[in-house]
Amino acid sequence: MTTLVGWVGADSRGRSSIYVAADSRISWPGSDNSWDFGRKVFACRTEPDILGYCGNVLFPTQVLGQIIDMIDRHALFEPKDEPNARARRIMNAVSRSFSKYPCDDRFTANIIYCTRNSELMKSDFLAYKLSLSHSRRPSMDILPPGEGSRVFYIDGSGSEAFSEHHARWQRTSAQKTSRAVFSAFCDAVSSGKDRFTGGAPQLVGIHRKGPAKVFGIAWGKKRFFYGSELVYRTKCQNETSWFNGLFEICDPDALKLQPGAQPQPRPNEVR
Repeated sequence: MTTLVGWVGADSRGRSSIYVAADSRISWPGSDNSWDFGRKVFACRTEPDILGYCGNVLFPTQVLGQIIDMIDRHALFEPKDEPNARARRIMNAVSRSFSKYPCDDRFTANIIYCTRNSELMKSDFLAYKLSLSHSRRPSMDILPPGEGSRVFYIDGSGSEAFSEHHARWQRTSAQKTSRAVFSAFCDAVSSGKDRFTGGAPQLVGIHRKGPAKVFGIAWGKKRFFYGSELVYRTKCQNETSWFNGLFEICDPDALKLQPGAQPQPRPNEVR
């Protein structure tokens, strides 16, 4: 299965960001085989929209890739459309495609969709859950982000492992921060407590201004992007923000703390 987590970040002025993180492991039912390079999160290049999934792999990876491209090309909805209308369009597109899927191969999967309404201090962040099942019609629920920095969604076979590590981080001085959530997520992935969760973390997010972002991850002295290892170095990688497992901003060459970036040392309670 997987581990999928959604949370909002906040500063003294209110909610400032929304993130979705996932691991990269894909496994096969009835088999011990796994592959640690599967994409599970998606970010638009031109719009403030992100998606992630948990459950069956084949259908979500295909349909979410299509939806992201349609959003970027303004083929699914207009940029000015409000969030509920965006979510309904996505839900309808997923449902139409799912209705054509072979009945014998239908599955259970959850899709999380996050977006932003307006920009800067007028901005607000919204999240939705789309549920797919072999026995029920697709459905959609609003996920209230709540106030302050907090996790609003946990899913997958690694949910218990994440919750354990998250509880530990919430007992430290880093509590109620995005740093604590992502660090707990990375600790859960690296712990190996859930055999269906593994590979490098994947992270996408939306801030108060601009389109959605995909973040590069420094993991095990290597660079990863959407769960895929980047072997070659290009200048364009400098246009991407890079984080390590402590949510520190990293230099993509040295894979160490970027000069001038704020260190985020691991609290003694979670060493």
